[in-house]
Amino acid sequence: MAAAPHITMPRPATTTVSDYPPREYRLPVIIEARMRSDGGWVTVCIRNISAHGLMGQTGMPPPPGSYIEIHRGAHTIIGRTAWSRGRKFGVRTQDALDIDAIISEPVPAVRGPARLPDGRVIAERRSDVRRPPVSETYDDSVRFSRKFQSLVFLATGIVAAWLLAQTLYLLLADVAGVAGKSLG
Repeated sequence: MAAAPHITMPRPATTTVSDYPPREYRLPVIIEARMRSDGGWVTVCIRNISAHGLMGQTGMPPPPGSYIEIHRGAHTIIGRTAWSRGRKFGVRTQDALDIDAIISEPVPAVRGPARLPDGRVIAERRSDVRRPPVSETYDDSVRFSRKFQSLVFLATGIVAAWLLAQTLYLLLADVAGVAGKSLG
């Protein structure tokens, strides 16, 4: 018995969406977190999240290929930047994310330094920068305005003295010229 000839089906010239496995569902969110990359610690906004990744937004997103660490309360997300466009970037994680736990993490009522579950400080937040009290700002403004006012009065006095000296010089020069013609 002869073997049947092997028939190969031609492949389509272009690929379609159905050729790829379905994408994981991405849950749109707006969650503030802290991110550490080569550039140090920055605040990041998680815009959507899936079981194996997320899309974030920050002023200076990490370049594709960089490893990053994102902290949201007690949760740490470690991944690699897959893409970056403008202020947005995509992160692919090796381990599955607990989306419900990350989303439901309570936001602290009083902001302070971000902490790990064991209590260690992750990074100082910008809101921890000391702002002087209003009374101190007022006193500084009063001191500045007094110095500026003194400087203006001094400059006005110097200009007035120069104008008076110039006028006296011209007056005396005219008197000396008339006296010289009379005598001479």
